[in-house]
Amino acid sequence: MPGDTISVDPLGGPGAPRVVIPAGHIWVQGDNPDHSLDSRAYGPVPMGLVKSRVVARLYPSPAILSNS
Repeated sequence: MPGDTISVDPLGGPGAPRVVIPAGHIWVQGDNPDHSLDSRAYGPVPMGLVKSRVVARLYPSPAILSNS
């Protein structure tokens, strides 16, 4: 989110490049670093380019996560 400082290296090693997210931008990153083309390649993304958002998660089922 804007104002956050992101380590571009997912392992966050010493000397890893860091980026401060500017106002009106977000950092998007895939869960498979070797095969994701994301903000590590493009940098912060303007929020105006975001066309959707996650509103629900189908898997795992919420029933699996409950205590009952």
